[in-house]
Amino acid sequence: MKKYRATSLLICLFVLIAISSCFIHFYKHGAPELIQSSAEGSTAILPVDPSVRSTQADAGFNSTLAPDTLNDHSLWFVHATALQESAKKGDYAASVELYRESLACRKFHIAVDEMPSLTNDRRVTDAKKPLTSDLEEFENELSRLQTIIRDSRSLCAGSDPNSVRRVYQESLFNAAKVGYLPAVACYVGAGPDLGPDASGGNFGYRMSEYKHYEPIFTREGLEKGDWLVAQHAFDVLTESDNLMEPSTLDGRPLPDVYLTWRALLLTQYRVPTGQKNYLDGLMQSLVAKHPLSEADKLRAQKWAKSMYNSGSPLVSPLADVEHVQYCQ
Repeated sequence: MKKYRATSLLICLFVLIAISSCFIHFYKHGAPELIQSSAEGSTAILPVDPSVRSTQADAGFNSTLAPDTLNDHSLWFVHATALQESAKKGDYAASVELYRESLACRKFHIAVDEMPSLTNDRRVTDAKKPLTSDLEEFENELSRLQTIIRDSRSLCAGSDPNSVRRVYQESLFNAAKVGYLPAVACYVGAGPDLGPDASGGNFGYRMSEYKHYEPIFTREGLEKGDWLVAQHAFDVLTESDNLMEPSTLDGRPLPDVYLTWRALLLTQYRVPTGQKNYLDGLMQSLVAKHPLSEADKLRAQKWAKSMYNSGSPLVSPLADVEHVQYCQ
């Protein structure tokens, strides 16, 4: 019976691998006419709130990294070309949309690249290894990659990965400069590599740029109570406990402790009861290293309660703050 069950699991596994191989080929090489005519898989752009525009960072648009017109004939390229022109004229929504679409296509290409290595993962293809929970982990990861590819295919299929990466990095910076909070959190949280999984040279330039803008963007995010920026600020304020060697980012201004505490308090109002202990732990660790006066704590509590009761979209409920993903 056990032998039969193991054989059945292996058959299911190889069927999954075969399906995923067909899946990745189809979604990576979609017909151009289908890409141009289908819009249901495009990443939806949420309405943006002009009230979150930056007041501290330079809002000028930088568009030195244009898409590669020779290698790219995708719907993403058509959108990016038009959005860059609008963003250069000061269109806030265009800057945000360019970032969101480029992020979606960056994740699309990462998923396409990861699929072959997943389907050849020896944890699940080696018949001598017990399957236990490996098959379930494999299925979950495969499902995640397939969802990314399926949801972004009509926008991203046929796009040039190098063009997408360059425009993604540039649009992330520009969207953060105009104060779009998800981009602010992605920029400060991803670090000078500017995730997701970004590379492609110019690291020295990005490091210099990051050291200049990270403190500005972090303060702006903290003043608005953004929970991801607060998580980043907490990490920066407490990271020396876990570092054995000096960092190339040493010497930059540290985040404001009071603003970090205040943003974490606001986050407590937004999470389910089961996640409050996690935030309590962060706050206790923060004040253990950077003490705050009782007056400051009381002032922060009043602000957090007032902000939460304001009904602002910035204080919508959060489902999970323990598993941090800066670039969403």
